[in-house]
Amino acid sequence: MATNEYREECDTLGSFLSECCDLDPNLEAAGGDLYGVYRLWATDNGLGVLSNVRFSKRLLSREGITREAGECRVYTGLAVNNEWRRRVDAIRDSKR
Repeated sequence: MATNEYREECDTLGSFLSECCDLDPNLEAAGGDLYGVYRLWATDNGLGVLSNVRFSKRLLSREGITREAGECRVYTGLAVNNEWRRRVDAIRDSKR
């Protein structure tokens, strides 16, 4: 039991998913957008940022998350939640 609790505490990707994403098999997220939100979240929380490749591998190890290959990589099973979508949009708007 203690090992599982420790693992959950150390699971930064799990924290990112619970704080920044909605999980549902019918949702989709563009890979670039998702990674951008992850980088912002990790930086805001004083965490090291995983490389895009490592982030992708860890995402794909999660049950219910898959990726479709094509011109734009799209992950299914999750989407950035409204709170973080608004935050990213505000940052983009401030840079214009």
